Amino acid sequence: MYQMVVWDCDGTLVNASRMIDCLYEGYHRMYPDRPHKPRSEFVCCYYFTDRETRDYLNIAPSEEETFHHICFGENSEAMDSVQAFDHIVEVILKLKELGIRQGVNTSRNHLMWNEAIKQLGKEAHEALDTVVTQEEIKHPKPAPDSLEYLMDITGLAAEDILFIGDSINDALCAESVHVPFAYAKWGEVLPQHIPCRYVLQNPLEILQIIKN
Repeated sequence: MYQMVVWDCDGTLVNASRMIDCLYEGYHRMYPDRPHKPRSEFVCCYYFTDRETRDYLNIAPSEEETFHHICFGENSEAMDSVQAFDHIVEVILKLKELGIRQGVNTSRNHLMWNEAIKQLGKEAHEALDTVVTQEEIKHPKPAPDSLEYLMDITGLAAEDILFIGDSINDALCAESVHVPFAYAKWGEVLPQHIPCRYVLQNPLEILQIIKN
């Protein structure tokens, strides 16, 4: 049986599709003279770090703070609507009851992870043992750094951990260190092949994997 479940955040724990809407709308407000980008081109920002998003959207470093404010600071009502997917909190609490350690491997920074804590709720957050954000590591997913860091601080071997995520970056990160990967398809996923051991349509399926 797996000893630890490691969760990706956006698109896995929390339904951040509204954040993609904010990014899409804010980008076109800030750069009305640039060629139009369809919303589908912003979905990959789900799993990017801040710097990767900035580079991908060609945001100058000097404009990053203004861009972030236009996208998210002016959409506090939309941001407040971001919440955990159905059954996520239930599964987190059940895993804790079963004695399974849990962690988070996210491309968010500390500030944005604090927002995720609100979105998950206090009880679910307190069930998480370890959180790795972009600040803890040198190279973000798909590099192996984040899972290597988790294995170092927990003392667990790769086969003891199940990593659950929704993107190719999550899958490649897991593959690079031979950690079993479960592909979460309950959110907004891109049409691409994802190498994985399990395909999950609903968070409740995780409990069956753990019990087996």
